[in-house]
Amino acid sequence: MFKKIKFNILKKYILKEINLTWVCLLAGLFLIYFIFIQKNYVCDVGQKIAFIIASFGVLFSVIQFWVNSIRHRTDFLRNMRYDEYKRVREITNRFFNLLSENMGEKHDIHLLSRQLMDIKNELVVIIQMTNKSLFKDILKNESVVEFGKKSDELLARTDKLRFDLDTLHEKKNTFGDVFNFAIEVEIMNWHNEVREMIKELHELKYYLFEFMEDKII
Repeated sequence: MFKKIKFNILKKYILKEINLTWVCLLAGLFLIYFIFIQKNYVCDVGQKIAFIIASFGVLFSVIQFWVNSIRHRTDFLRNMRYDEYKRVREITNRFFNLLSENMGEKHDIHLLSRQLMDIKNELVVIIQMTNKSLFKDILKNESVVEFGKKSDELLARTDKLRFDLDTLHEKKNTFGDVFNFAIEVEIMNWHNEVREMIKELHELKYYLFEFMEDKII
C-alpha cells in the first residue's frame, strides 16, 4: 500500500518539476530572442552568434543550479512529510486495532481506556507539530476536526464505562451477584454505541489520509 502511494507521489513530483523546468527554459529562450533577435542589440553576426551560444550556456547552467536547489529542498520536505504521514497511518491503525481486539466479552476496560488515550495524545501531538510546517492548515480541515471530535466522544464514552463498571462492581461486592445483569447491560450498551462511532471514524480517517497525501507534494 505504501509503495503504491509513494509511486503516485513521486509521479506527481516529477511532472511538477518537468513543467517548472519548461517554463524557466522558455522564459530564458524568449529573453535571448528579445535581446539578440528582436531588439538586435549586437549587430555584428560573429559576435551575435558568440553571445547567443554563451547565453545558452549560462541559461542552462542557471536552470540546472536552480532546479537542483529546488529539488533538494523539495526532496527534504517531501521525505519529512511522507515519514510523518506513515506515522499517522500507523498510529491511527493502532487505534482501530486496539478497539477491534477489545470488542469481545473479555477486556480490561481500565487498560483499554488508558491505551486509547495514549494513542490519541500521540496522534494529536504529531498533527499539532506539523500544522504549520509540513501539513499547513491540517487543523482547519473539516474531516480532521470531525475525526478529532468523534475520537474524543469515543474516549469519553469508554471512560464513562470504566467509571460505571467500577461503581457497579463496588455495589456487587456489597450486595452480591444481583448487579451482574446491570454490568452486562452497561457493557452491551458501550459495544452498541462504540460500534457506530468506529464506523464513522473509519470513514473519516481516509479523508485525513487523503489530505496529507495531497500535501506531500
